[in-house]
Amino acid sequence: MIRKIMTFALCAAFLGFSAGANASGRIKPRSSLFLEFSPHVDVVMIGDSITKQGLWSEFVPEIKIANRGVGGDKADQILQRMDTILKTQPKVAYLMVGINDLTHGRSVKKTFDNIVAITEQLQQNDIKVVLQSTLECAREKCQRIFNNKVKRLNAALVKYANRNNIKFIDLNPYLSIETGLNPKYTFDGLHLNGKGYRVWVDRLYAEGITDF
Repeated sequence: MIRKIMTFALCAAFLGFSAGANASGRIKPRSSLFLEFSPHVDVVMIGDSITKQGLWSEFVPEIKIANRGVGGDKADQILQRMDTILKTQPKVAYLMVGINDLTHGRSVKKTFDNIVAITEQLQQNDIKVVLQSTLECAREKCQRIFNNKVKRLNAALVKYANRNNIKFIDLNPYLSIETGLNPKYTFDGLHLNGKGYRVWVDRLYAEGITDF
């Protein structure tokens, strides 16, 4: 019986690590797609639903680009599905994550540490990393205290990027106003609408997304 329990635990740990499991330990449906389809690309976009909802191959048609955004993902869940990201063998990875961590009570430090862990795994596989700011949300969606946490996380990421010669793209000056995410760029105070993605994509072109 003990051996069976240990075997089950090891299998569960493996599934969570290799594919990205949800809170119940089950593989998310979108993550299961990545187990079956992993084309080699130039650029991979990594993140949560904000990344997932982007039509990246249409936004940047000049290059081969994979969308590895999964709705609801926190940074530690991305760590659990790194194999499905690494299988695409990208030259460059654009990473944006953190909003779900903070809304679910994760500390700024824990969120930051997990983002660093993702970055280091990518670099260990000879993938250039571009860090993108965690987006603020609108005041009616989140309290000012929450956006202060977002600002603290981004400040820590900027310092980390500067120390380690990593490009950091801060999108908040273009998408936010004093009270948080600009209403004209969002449909719910948290996720972007078409105009919001236009701003994001324009910044990526300005920062050389097609140059690698």
